[in-house]
Amino acid sequence: MPNSDVLSETLINESTRPLRRVELSFYISYNADADAVRSEIAARLNAHGLILGKPAPSVAFDGFGESAVRCTAYAWSATDDYSAAKTAVKDVIYAVLRELGAEPSSRKLNVSVSGAKEGKDE
Repeated sequence: MPNSDVLSETLINESTRPLRRVELSFYISYNADADAVRSEIAARLNAHGLILGKPAPSVAFDGFGESAVRCTAYAWSATDDYSAAKTAVKDVIYAVLRELGAEPSSRKLNVSVSGAKEGKDE
């Protein structure tokens, strides 16, 4: 963080608050059942012991990328449990994406060189 930001901005020490929000962005395939993905992630987060039920966990659509939809999961935890809760959110998202086949496809780039002679090193 630049010194100018420290001097000119209001800083909030999150560790002094009793609750902290986990906010984690991820991508899903355009072919995925987005409602099923959102519902399953929210349900699993709601059932997780480190995640608070109020405010309830949620999953929002953030935007449309070239090859995937960007989403963000929101969940609240006790400040003391924040690190473990963030890991739990990652684990839930990863498991749901794998189980529902919603992982974004990896981008592939095909390169061809025109005029090159096959089988001959130059």
